[in-house]
Amino acid sequence: MTKFFKQKIKIIIAVSLMIMSIAILRINIISKIQLASIKEEKATSSIIEMKAGSKIYENTSDTSNTSDLNNNQNSNKSVKNDQNDNENLNNKFDAKKLLDTKNIKNLFNSNKTDKVEINTKDTKAPDNINDISVQVLENNAIINFNKPKDNGVNYEYIVEDNENREKLNFYSESGIYGYSYKINNNKDDKAGEKINKIDDSPFVIQNIDWNKDYYLHIRTVDNNKNFSESVTFKINLPSNGVNVEYVDTNTGKVLASAEKISGMINETYNASSLEKKIADYTFVENEGNLKGTLKKEQVSVKYKYAKNATLTIKYIDKQTGNELISPKKIQGYEGKVINIDKTKIDGYICETKINSMKLNKQDETVSLLYNKTGNIIISYIDESTNEKLCKDDVESMFYGNSYSFAPKEFENYELVKSTENDKGTLNSECINIIYYYRPKYLINLKYVDIDTDEIIYEEKIAITKGNKIKVKIKEIEGYSLIEDYNNDDDTIIDEIIKSLGSDLEKDFDSNDDFSTNEKDNIQSQYEIVMNCDDSDYIIYYKKV
Repeated sequence: MTKFFKQKIKIIIAVSLMIMSIAILRINIISKIQLASIKEEKATSSIIEMKAGSKIYENTSDTSNTSDLNNNQNSNKSVKNDQNDNENLNNKFDAKKLLDTKNIKNLFNSNKTDKVEINTKDTKAPDNINDISVQVLENNAIINFNKPKDNGVNYEYIVEDNENREKLNFYSESGIYGYSYKINNNKDDKAGEKINKIDDSPFVIQNIDWNKDYYLHIRTVDNNKNFSESVTFKINLPSNGVNVEYVDTNTGKVLASAEKISGMINETYNASSLEKKIADYTFVENEGNLKGTLKKEQVSVKYKYAKNATLTIKYIDKQTGNELISPKKIQGYEGKVINIDKTKIDGYICETKINSMKLNKQDETVSLLYNKTGNIIISYIDESTNEKLCKDDVESMFYGNSYSFAPKEFENYELVKSTENDKGTLNSECINIIYYYRPKYLINLKYVDIDTDEIIYEEKIAITKGNKIKVKIKEIEGYSLIEDYNNDDDTIIDEIIKSLGSDLEKDFDSNDDFSTNEKDNIQSQYEIVMNCDDSDYIIYYKKV
């Protein structure tokens, strides 16, 4: 081989190597410049155009912590990684292989690409509304709300060939589609997944029942039919609140500025702590309910006061006009009824009949008239023992007044006499009246069967010792009265006539002075007069 030929061969080899180096360099440059590009994006998927023979992986780790969502919303483009990123790529991504393209057959055909469809579907639930505002027009409520934000998904894919790796970021957000909602009176209810509103216009409640609470239960849904969790809002219907006034109960005059309690319908309120101290006035009463539930209409509460007042009570001697004791002062307020304290004063009785007084002005005075008194003591005495039959009666009376008393009656006692001062006029501090009594004795009157000595009937008769008593002799069925029951010649008629003694108006020496008719009359009446003693009196009968 000639020297020229050898030299030509060297030149050809050098040119070939140069051409090959240029081709390889061109391929590398092209690969680094554009390993993959986004061809088309859709709501649920995207198509990328990538270099033939490349591999694509999805980053399955949560990238939301390492990427700013707002910055990624417009980052649908290739992102070149530096050499350090390429070296540590497998350590940073938990990759799942999606597609492996065919190997490159012709190294110089570097423009060949493959189209790959990847998942970029929005699978994240949107935010729900977080606030509502309510306007009331007559009996209708208009409920406005803030439009919520859709929460998209951040996707990240890795495209690589033998020498290069690139990262593609996708942010998929489908947008708010509408809402599923309920409006009712049940706070524990929830919205379902039936879409019944696709705009952001206000909700309207018509013909409100002001005694009930209303609730909005709502879910937000995006265009990929992702539903948020159900949220419940109490629809607060504004009340006209409570107006608390402070007035003079007698004149209606306003004494202090009113207080207001605001809130929503059906909320509870409590105005019991709003009492005010007002100079020269006393709180009297409340008007209206201090506690309750707010209504659509304004609730009125009044704290009523009355001007302070004083009652002075004087204790006056009726005869002299002098004050007997120091006056008393009682604090109250205008319109209050004060009970009059009729203080007891020894030797006097209050004559004034008034028992209470209503205060009509700041200073009132009442004078109680007292009259001097004396006591009348009435005693009831057993004449035989000189002991009192009961506690003395004591009567207080004014000087100069007349009096009259009647004696009491006591069982088994008979009034004998009294002092002669049980009637008269009180002219001293003390008068004693005494009534004297004698005890009554019990007489046993027995009706006896003369043959058997059996007592047919018995009665007890009370009589003061030494007095006489008339007794009706009884007719007993099946028995006849024994007229002659002793050995002398006296009959029962004789005994009766003898017992009458001087009580009979007619003088007589023997019963012969009585005619037969008179004797029959005595017998028919069966009355006898007995001298009272402690013995039994027996009347004999015989069975017929």
